Amino acid sequence: MKLGFVALALFLITTSCSNTSDTIAFEFPNGYRGLVLISESKDHGVTLKVKNRRCVVVVPPDGHLQVDSFAIFSEWHKTTAEFKSGEKILDMTSVSSTQTALFELPTVSGMGMFFFVGTRPEFDTISQNPSFYKLPLARRIDP
Repeated sequence: MKLGFVALALFLITTSCSNTSDTIAFEFPNGYRGLVLISESKDHGVTLKVKNRRCVVVVPPDGHLQVDSFAIFSEWHKTTAEFKSGEKILDMTSVSSTQTALFELPTVSGMGMFFFVGTRPEFDTISQNPSFYKLPLARRIDP
């Protein structure tokens, strides 16, 4: 019985933590800074498609992207980000206080998912504001 449980646990760990997850690759306009809102609109949203285990999410200059479904975001995935020029944007775990990175913010019911592109001090300012979702999109935030 114990051996069966151990085998099952090892199977679940190796299959759920494999490197076969899709990548959501955000593409931002060159020099983009500020809040990003991804909202769901079944009638007007773009369809995000996975091709070769990669889904490119092109964020418009105004910072608001409507998608027809949040499904791709609810699956286990890796996240990368870059500017249109190809310059990489770091993720929030590998950034100093002066480097630009992509940060995830809470989802706001009835609005959508929020992200932020900027420095750690700028993100700290936004994330400590309980009404961050009322701030303008696509604008630099002074810490």
